[in-house]
Amino acid sequence: MVEQVILHVEDDNASYVLLRDLFAELCPAICLRRTADGAKALMAIESSAVDPGVQLRLILLDVSLPAINGWEVLGRIRANESFRHLPVMIFTGVITEADRSRCATLDAECVEKPVDLQVLLLLVKKICERIERSGRMTCRPCFSTPWALFK
Repeated sequence: MVEQVILHVEDDNASYVLLRDLFAELCPAICLRRTADGAKALMAIESSAVDPGVQLRLILLDVSLPAINGWEVLGRIRANESFRHLPVMIFTGVITEADRSRCATLDAECVEKPVDLQVLLLLVKKICERIERSGRMTCRPCFSTPWALFK
């Protein structure tokens, strides 16, 4: 069976624990994996691409990261033909209008922390539906989640 993975690139443990617990309860079929810096995130993305047992569904990417910041990670993802289709959500503390414009240019969503968890789940659902419509990959967002609860 192929493991459905969301990669959470986050150096703040509290943010990771909150999302890990949320996804464990609402989306038990999706594995939330974490890397704490940009360099490790790029390695995780590369290793998932060659692992037939893993399907990377979404990257939740903080901007302020050690080693390589989130913008550089996003730029490298979009510059690589093998990874540019991966959906990315910038998930960070402060988002300016320039950041929103940058996200639009790089085909990424952006969400400012702290976030309303309902908004986050709706955005994940929207991304998965868009992927499904594009035919780039099959996405079964949070397989058992009753999405009607989040409208």
